[in-house]
Amino acid sequence: MVAKNFWLGILLGVLAVILFSSKAVMIKLAYNYDVDAITMLLLRMLFSFPFYVVIAYLYRNKNNDIKNTKKEYYWVVFLVWLVTI
Repeated sequence: MVAKNFWLGILLGVLAVILFSSKAVMIKLAYNYDVDAITMLLLRMLFSFPFYVVIAYLYRNKNNDIKNTKKEYYWVVFLVWLVTI
């Protein structure tokens, strides 16, 4: 079982490197068609959204014993506000 998880980790790592590297190539190819940066950002977010939904669905019941405090929620709100400035 440990060896199987090890090779699965290696496979996922290699896949992540390939996909991350190909992102720049795809963006450069898209700019040849006079696409603005906002549209490219929107497409990138739309393509990644289903992956986040699947990850959230798979991990929805994990770590139920972790409790967030009010202070942590305040930090989240502050950091989101800081990023949106």
